[in-house]
Amino acid sequence: MDVAETALRRGAAAGADVAGRVAWTRADLSTVGLPAGVFDLVSAQYFPLPHRPQHEALHRLLAAVAPGGTLLVAGHDPGDEGVDYGGYYRPDEIARLLGEEWTILVHESRPRNRPGPEGTHHTRDVVLRAVNSGGGPAAER
Repeated sequence: MDVAETALRRGAAAGADVAGRVAWTRADLSTVGLPAGVFDLVSAQYFPLPHRPQHEALHRLLAAVAPGGTLLVAGHDPGDEGVDYGGYYRPDEIARLLGEEWTILVHESRPRNRPGPEGTHHTRDVVLRAVNSGGGPAAER
């Protein structure tokens, strides 16, 4: 799911080998709900999810991860020149909002191993990988 048609086209082109197992859907998570606890993998890559009171949309995203499932988040490293998240969640913020039922396996800045799309100048990304070990949504904090 993505709000950007370009991102969906890129994903579908890069993931041709999983075409029968992945549904590419244009939608806005801040207004569309997800079923709770059904996805083995929830991947949020450079995902522009705006801050909201009580973190409703973020909690819906986290709640979609099934017990034993993985949350994988990647975003531009805010230490890179020109990176400004504005009013959107960063991987670091998401890590702080995870409750006790989550086990963080990876949370680090990594250099990119190939250039980004044309027009981007970012050299590092923050990667967050966590497992839902308790089966519930993120704790309210």
